[in-house]
Amino acid sequence: MWQQDSLHTLKMDASVGYAFSRETWYGELHFQQNYKPLSRGLLKASAGSGAYDYKGEDGLHPLLNMGASLLFKENYWRLHHSDFVKVINEVDLVHGLRLTTDVAWHQFSPLSNHSDFSLLNRDKAYHANEVVNPGTSARHFEAQKSLSWSAALAYTPRQFYRIEKGRKHLLHSDYPTFSARLEHGLNALGSEADYLLLEGGIHKKAEFSFMPTFSWALNAGTFLRNGQMHFSRFKHFQGSASPLLFSDMTSGLLLLDDYQSSTNDWFVRAGATYSSPWLLLKNLPFFSNRVWNENLHLNYLHTPENPHYLETGYSISRIFMAGSIGVFAGFSEGRYAHWGLKAAITLPN
Repeated sequence: MWQQDSLHTLKMDASVGYAFSRETWYGELHFQQNYKPLSRGLLKASAGSGAYDYKGEDGLHPLLNMGASLLFKENYWRLHHSDFVKVINEVDLVHGLRLTTDVAWHQFSPLSNHSDFSLLNRDKAYHANEVVNPGTSARHFEAQKSLSWSAALAYTPRQFYRIEKGRKHLLHSDYPTFSARLEHGLNALGSEADYLLLEGGIHKKAEFSFMPTFSWALNAGTFLRNGQMHFSRFKHFQGSASPLLFSDMTSGLLLLDDYQSSTNDWFVRAGATYSSPWLLLKNLPFFSNRVWNENLHLNYLHTPENPHYLETGYSISRIFMAGSIGVFAGFSEGRYAHWGLKAAITLPN
């Protein structure tokens, strides 16, 4: 880290490793430079090479996938190899209106399972490194190069903030955040990508309170063009079939297969969570003094591959301040499909 002055800092992170089963090195290098502190300017650049989950940040936490694989041979991730370079810029155009732009170059290639090691269940075979999704074909997983750029705007009306030591720090707003995003895969400079995604949404996430709160989100979008794109460039949604998560339960599809919901067509996604310290269980004498929250969840997804999919659930959160447990049921086009139990640990940011 290089502290240039009291307001500007350049940070660098690097990681390197060796995959013995594939006999190859992997690693990443990240730079981050802040600028215009009253506009929260941030310039980030990264480069790397390695095996990555198709869903990226929307997928299962890497520690959970590693633990499930080593202990039980349950490999939730489906992996591909990527060599990449990416540059991201974030800045407040005016107060409350934030612009995020990025340019990325990827060279994708497919992977297959290279290891059969596990501490337990040694007679069990790993799941094949193949995605099950009715909207895909072989060309979405083939080796290919991809050049893309994106631009996103997020606007929060009447956003409170404070200035501390020359830096702006956001506080709360009583209004929802509106967002719009465009992502374009370019068929240029050796890239084979040819797609155009337009999406927009609105969301309001309630801060923790000892009073009832309501969080909700609505997002919709369409691929105006999807001539050629790698599966990792599809629209993915948070959630995993894993019984344990390292996130809260407010925004994910928790019963669908990890890649079943992904699409490169159109989508409508909505979700809502009502949280209260006193809902059902907390009204009983034995549980009334627990510092828990009870939550009712409703999540909806509509895509060509998953028409009118609905999940409902009940959960208890803030168990030992960070744990959650819940039960959920899924319905497809009005018909019962499945149910499941989930546990979650919310990791600190």
